[in-house]
Amino acid sequence: MILASFYLVDRFHLSTASFTPIHTPIAWWTLGISIFGILLLFIPAYLGIRFGTLFATALALLSMIPMTFLAIAWIFHPSTAHPGQVFHFHQIDGSGLFSSAFGHGWLTIYIAFAFLLTWNVIAMEAAACYIGECKDPARDAKIALNLEGGYGVFIYTMIPVAFVLVLGVKALGNPALVDPKTIFVRFAGKVFSTGGNVLNWLIAVMLIVALVLSALNAIMGCARSLHQMSVDGQFPRFFQHTNKHGVPDRAMLFNVAFSLALVFTGGAVEIYSLSNVGYTISFVPVLIGYFLLRKYRPNVNRPFRLPEWMKYVALALAALFFVIWIYGGLVYTSLPNSSLGGANTRVYYFIGWGILLSYLPLYWYRKKVEDPKYAEEAPPAAIPSPGS
Repeated sequence: MILASFYLVDRFHLSTASFTPIHTPIAWWTLGISIFGILLLFIPAYLGIRFGTLFATALALLSMIPMTFLAIAWIFHPSTAHPGQVFHFHQIDGSGLFSSAFGHGWLTIYIAFAFLLTWNVIAMEAAACYIGECKDPARDAKIALNLEGGYGVFIYTMIPVAFVLVLGVKALGNPALVDPKTIFVRFAGKVFSTGGNVLNWLIAVMLIVALVLSALNAIMGCARSLHQMSVDGQFPRFFQHTNKHGVPDRAMLFNVAFSLALVFTGGAVEIYSLSNVGYTISFVPVLIGYFLLRKYRPNVNRPFRLPEWMKYVALALAALFFVIWIYGGLVYTSLPNSSLGGANTRVYYFIGWGILLSYLPLYWYRKKVEDPKYAEEAPPAAIPSPGS
């Protein structure tokens, strides 16, 4: 929501007067619009998956259609594309793909940036958050996850390839183009041989809608995850409550409150630096659990079953995510950040660790306080009468 607010401030030429709540400055207008936007998105999310999905579908169409077109637009204007830019596999400074950068070897740097960016790949599992509320979960899960995964592979591959084809590798390292809106405008201007304020507005609207959709998904999806954790006995019972629309309202309010708090970090990179501490490691036990279930309980009924060899892929991914989490995070957050005047984002990394560790007292409360209490209050099992 911070980036969407930033673009609104830019488009309407609002004041950029700022303050620094933690380590990164944030404009007052950006802060205000972000808070208002999150509270506004809470309304469709609170009214249930049907209303929320209609709202999300409208946002998706408004962002996916133009973004998909931009990903393939160079095909209709082949003279603007330069394939040699892609196949040389150079880094943005023109050096080789396996050259050192930022004082580290190439492998260390790639692992470090994987900490920042891997969530884009694995976050496509978010579609699973809503499957339980669909009419036929066993059928809809496969459809939703395959479609989201397929589109994700397409857009996350074709957009960078299109940028390199049209703008060139060096343009991606240009400090003047680090902002997504700026580079999209430059790209569209080259492909369509146009520019001006209209193009600026069209690109800004597309990105704002896409970012708002992402924020809506974060509110709706994370709340359902907290609710399911509570149902499974891993989180306080407070989060099990649902409203008349079947929405886990308490979990959603909790999620919105923390989303508002995250706005004060000041930027997207800062949020990723702290949130990926918890998000990336969460997949390690999931993948190991998948391996163990397929190995020791192979005959359990499953609506969708991957090939047997995928259990070994799951183990390999668990090991990769663990390295990215424990090593990549430390390295990435120690690198100089241009938006912070060369300072690093290590403070946000440790905030992320604090948030991750806060789960332990909540889990302890559920197991040591709530569960024994509810076990004592549960009515005794009925004793069958003789002869019954």
